[in-house]
Amino acid sequence: MMILLWIKHERSVDTFHKKSDQLYVAMNRGMLNNELHIWANTPKPLGPTLTTDYPEVAQAARYAGTGFLFTVDEHQVNAGGAFVDSTFLSMFDFPLVTGETKMALSRVNDIVITEAFAMRLFGKTGVLGKQVRIDSADFATVSGVLKDLQQYTL
Repeated sequence: MMILLWIKHERSVDTFHKKSDQLYVAMNRGMLNNELHIWANTPKPLGPTLTTDYPEVAQAARYAGTGFLFTVDEHQVNAGGAFVDSTFLSMFDFPLVTGETKMALSRVNDIVITEAFAMRLFGKTGVLGKQVRIDSADFATVSGVLKDLQQYTL
């Protein structure tokens, strides 16, 4: 029974994307102490190399998840987030409540957050153009607010 539930879950992750049949995750693998290990981190040049050297790869978006300390005025929130390429929102169908998909990640310091996170950090969802301090020094500008994510998404 547990195996069937796991299979159902695995087959339902991110299926809401219109191009889900064209989306792939690149993984890495290697031997350590005679055991095969597989992980999701790949070398940073892989994404650009795939789109340059392989014409069948239309787009690539790198994703590096991590934790951050977000600060607005004196309000601080520790939360998970990710660094992604500017192509990320054009590859996936995460609907924006505010902002434009093509422009939302066009600048280096752009940040896109969910409605729930906007409420948690700002106390409201109308936060387009607002500044957020990330960790101790970097500032980012909210360039999009996503509709809250579905349960089955990576």
